[in-house]
Amino acid sequence: MFPLALVPILAHAVLAPGQPAATRAALDARYVHMQAPERVAADEVFLVKITMKNTGTATWGEGFSLFSQEPDGKATWGTNYIILGQGRRIAPGQEVTFSSYLRAPSAPGRYAFQWRAGNRRGQFGQPTEKKTILVTARPPGPG
Repeated sequence: MFPLALVPILAHAVLAPGQPAATRAALDARYVHMQAPERVAADEVFLVKITMKNTGTATWGEGFSLFSQEPDGKATWGTNYIILGQGRRIAPGQEVTFSSYLRAPSAPGRYAFQWRAGNRRGQFGQPTEKKTILVTARPPGPG
């Protein structure tokens, strides 16, 4: 343990003016906005748009996606990832909207809907809000 007399000196050295509080990560993301329905019918295909901001120091490119959460990696919505798209590059500080058509589960119920940025090496940054989507029974068809 440090002698009590050194504590103010150590605190001053750690919190010196002009010293960055933390180094930004190369890969980082912040959730901005999501457009997704509150309710869908079983097996219904619907459009979702999720906007994320690149808050890291590296540019996002091919291989970057949003990955399903809650439960992690499951294809509850017909897939477990939404790709950034071929040829797109998102520089640090830029926002990007991931758009995809997804398919609702076949069984009615309440399902978690949450996504997080990542690439082949893993996931990073802030996930989207955790939304619950109500999946209702499919209406009977004609006949």
